[in-house]
Amino acid sequence: MTQQLNIIVFSKDRACQLELLLRSMMIFFESIDNCTTHILYAGSTPDYRDAYELVKARYPRFTYTCENEHELSFKEHTLNLLQEKTPYVVFLVDDMVFRRPFSLSNISFEKFQESPEVACLSLRLSPHIDYSYVFDTHSPPPPLDQDLKWLWRRVPMNDDWGVVMSLDGHIYRTAEILPLVESADDFLNPCYLEGHLVSSPLNHPKMICLAESAVLTIPINQVQTTHQHRHGRLLSAESLNKSFLDGYLVSLSQILDVSNRSVHHPLEFTLFKPCLTNDCAPKPALSVNIQLNNFSELDLIKQLEHLSCQTQAISSINLNISLEGGENDAKMLRIADAFANVYEHLEIEISHSQSNAETLDANMIAFKHSEHLHSEYLHSEHLYVEIERYQKLISDTLASFVHFFGNPDDVKNEQAIFFFFKWQEALYDYQRLKTDHKMLENAAEKFRQDLKGMKIELDRERQGINAQEVERLKNEIVAMESSKFWKLRKAWMQIKNTF
Repeated sequence: MTQQLNIIVFSKDRACQLELLLRSMMIFFESIDNCTTHILYAGSTPDYRDAYELVKARYPRFTYTCENEHELSFKEHTLNLLQEKTPYVVFLVDDMVFRRPFSLSNISFEKFQESPEVACLSLRLSPHIDYSYVFDTHSPPPPLDQDLKWLWRRVPMNDDWGVVMSLDGHIYRTAEILPLVESADDFLNPCYLEGHLVSSPLNHPKMICLAESAVLTIPINQVQTTHQHRHGRLLSAESLNKSFLDGYLVSLSQILDVSNRSVHHPLEFTLFKPCLTNDCAPKPALSVNIQLNNFSELDLIKQLEHLSCQTQAISSINLNISLEGGENDAKMLRIADAFANVYEHLEIEISHSQSNAETLDANMIAFKHSEHLHSEYLHSEHLYVEIERYQKLISDTLASFVHFFGNPDDVKNEQAIFFFFKWQEALYDYQRLKTDHKMLENAAEKFRQDLKGMKIELDRERQGINAQEVERLKNEIVAMESSKFWKLRKAWMQIKNTF
C-alpha cells in the first residue's frame, strides 16, 4: 500500500502524554495504516528516557529517533524525517490528542488535495472554534465557503484562524513545506522551527478545516525553556512521568466529553492503572455485551474507552460486540481491533448477528448506549466535605462489589453488576470533584500571585514617589542656595556674626 501521509511527532520529557497521543491516534485515525509515523524525542534525565522505552515497547509499529543518542542537530533530524516519500506531511506535538474520528477519505482532505490555492488542512480548527486560549482573545470563524475554506491573510495574526503555519495538526504538501524547513537557520526545537515557518509562510491564500475538530491541544505543563507559552500548570512533566513509570495511563474518557471553544484547552488528567503485572492483587473479570443499535463511531469509542478504564476493580473485560450487518460494520470492527491493541486487558469477541439480552449467559450483562451520569458542579465551600462523602461512598460500594465478585467464576449476580456500575458512577463524580478542586486551587494560587505582584508594584510606586519627593526638595534647596537673595542673606549673617 502506498503511504500518503507522513506523521512527524515531536516530544520532550513527556512520554506519558505521548502515549496518550499515540493511543488516541490508533483509535480515532482510521487511515493510520496508510501513514508513516515518526517520533523524534528527547529525555533530559534517565527516568524520562526510561519512560520513552515503555512507549516504544507499547507501540512498536512506529519509528522512534532519540536526540540523545545522535550527534545530529534538531534541524538535521527534522529534515531526515521529511525525506519520506509521501505527498503529505503533518506535524504533531506530544500534548495533543485525537478526540474525533478522521480518515484520509474525509471530504475536507479530498478538497485540499484538489485545491492548489489551499495551503493546508487544519485538523484542529472547525466552525465551533471562537476563542484563542494562547492569545486570550475572542476569535470567531472568518467567512467560510461551502467547503470550509477561508482567506487566512484577512484574519489577524493573534487569532488561530490566521495561523497558516503550525506544528499543531496542519497537513501540508511535502514538496511545499520541505524547502521552507531547509531554508531555516539551524533551529534548536519545534518552537524555533514554527517561528521560522510563521515568518516565511506559504503563499497560497486559503486554508481549509474539518466540520468538527479532530485534534485538541491540552497545555497542562511546559518543558522547553526558550519560549514562554500560556499553559494550565496542572500537572508537571515530572509527576506525570513518575506515574507513567508506575504503570498509570491517562484516561481518554473526560477528554472525549470536553466541549472546547479553543484549539487549546487545559484540563486535569484522570489516571488509571491497568492490571497487567503479576504483582497486582487478584481481581475479578467482567463480561459485557454491546449491541450496536444506531451506534455512531464516537458512541462506540466512548463506551469502549469508558469500559477500558474501569480497571481499578477488574483484571480483564471480555467484550462481545453484536454488529448490525450494515455499511458501518467495517469501521466498527477497526475501532474494536484498535482498542484490543492498545488495551492489553481487553478481550473482544465479534458477533455478526443481533444478540438478545434475555438469552445471554448468566454472567453477561447487556450494556446499551447511554450518556454517563454526571453530578452537577458543587459550590466551592462544600467541596471538601463532598469529596470526603464520595470517598466513603466509593469505599462502601467497592466493598460490596468485592463481596459479590470474590471469585471470578461467580460473576453471575445481577446485584453485583449493579454495584459495579454504581461504584463507577461514584468514582467518575469523585474524579470530577478532584478536577474542580484542583482548578479552584490553581485559580486561588493565581489570585494570590497576582495580589502579591500588585503589592510589589504598589510598594515600588510608593518608593518611587518618595524618591521623587526627596529629589525635588534637594533641587529646591540647591536653587535657593544659588539665588542672589540667599547669597545676600549669607553675607549679612557673616557681617552680623563679626560684630
